[in-house]
Amino acid sequence: MDNSPVGDNFQSIDSEPQRNGDPAAGRDYLINGDYISSGIPYDLFTAAMGTDPENVLNRSGDNAVISPAFTAIDHANGARVAAPNCLQCHGQKLMGQYIIGLGNSFGDFTNNGASALPLLDAGIAAIYGAGSDEAEAFARFRRGTAITGPRIITEVIGVNPADKLTQVLVAHRDARDLSWIDDAQFAYDDVVVPTDVPA
Repeated sequence: MDNSPVGDNFQSIDSEPQRNGDPAAGRDYLINGDYISSGIPYDLFTAAMGTDPENVLNRSGDNAVISPAFTAIDHANGARVAAPNCLQCHGQKLMGQYIIGLGNSFGDFTNNGASALPLLDAGIAAIYGAGSDEAEAFARFRRGTAITGPRIITEVIGVNPADKLTQVLVAHRDARDLSWIDDAQFAYDDVVVPTDVPA
């Protein structure tokens, strides 16, 4: 007798042909890629956040000494920045091992991420100059953080505001070409319904 909750009353779904790929190349792009093209100037980031010598992802170069939740990339203008990556929400240490794809139960969205922007603005202006390549490389990250930061605050640590983040970003993107829209194209409420990041 089958002890599963559905007993014998289930039907399997036929498998679909899958695309071929290169898992090693995919992993490398996930942890080292420039899919987020804007961020905090690298030297300012490491000065403010410190370094993380543990290197749980076994990355090399500048990435070897920063949190796995960020990737050191070169902006289109050549400025080196630390950009957030997927592992902000989709990676965590469990029982001493860092697991890519595991939801981050330590994620803390209880504060307004945009509250650090004035300090970052001042640091960039003082160190690099307001019209510098670093300021330009930071601009899109700043713009997104200014809009999303105050709108994705959760009540407790360990839950994720992914649905609200999606709603806010969609409101500020043109559906035809995904270009940025300063004013939201539709109204959204202030409620942040927390989610649990799926593994």
